[in-house]
Amino acid sequence: MLIEWQLTALSQRFVYFLDNGEFDALVNVFTPEGVFDRGGTPLRGHGAIRTAMDERAPLTTRHLLTNFYYPEVTADSARGVVGSVVFHGPVPEGEGPVPYATEQGRVLEFHDSYVHTSEGWRFESRVVRPILQPLIWP
Repeated sequence: MLIEWQLTALSQRFVYFLDNGEFDALVNVFTPEGVFDRGGTPLRGHGAIRTAMDERAPLTTRHLLTNFYYPEVTADSARGVVGSVVFHGPVPEGEGPVPYATEQGRVLEFHDSYVHTSEGWRFESRVVRPILQPLIWP
């Protein structure tokens, strides 16, 4: 249960860093040669992940995580699937909420491989799989 809690916390850090533009911290939740596959485009290693984050269009995102499932857990490695409802919107022009149609959310799954390192648990790979997408999508 402790390992599953640590893996859950790792996923929560990932989306917090992604949603808040903390890309240096996001890169460090992966192993140095880790893979982040966003829709069939695998990014291998910290450099490739960081470059992709730098090239990301400015937007507001929120990833709401759910349905954590860990079918394989050992002391040194694990596999998991994490569900996410994701909302995208424009960057706000000041304080306050972003005007956005919340019915345009997407449902994704993260298919993960984890490895325990000297710094704690890290993603060896994180593959994003779209499950449900609005009919109108940017």
